[in-house]
Amino acid sequence: MALIFYPSDDRCVDFNKMSYRDRIATVRESAERYRDHILAQIKEQNSISCARPSLLQAAYNWDIIATLINEVRQMPEATELNKAGKAGYLKELAEVYATLRSARMPKLEITRLELCQEAEKLLHD
Repeated sequence: MALIFYPSDDRCVDFNKMSYRDRIATVRESAERYRDHILAQIKEQNSISCARPSLLQAAYNWDIIATLINEVRQMPEATELNKAGKAGYLKELAEVYATLRSARMPKLEITRLELCQEAEKLLHD
């Protein structure tokens, strides 16, 4: 059985050339597809909490989301408009982590909360 990566390689060919909005949308859509895939596998295995990792047929491409978060964090904060834009991106990435968390990955809640806190700090400084 082949392992499916989310986002898939064909979706990531021009990923770095996309705008931040498009990249976040791609990551969000992939997170939703990944969550649906994992939850279907858990249901198929008749497991209440989580699927056995050795039986999973999907993996999330963490490198893409980590790179995207790093790039957003390095965005300039010179003006209020820059801060608001950066905060918006961080909140959208927090939503992606909330989606991934719902795929039976509760430890991602810490990262989601950190992104939300970082966004709020930007808006209130």
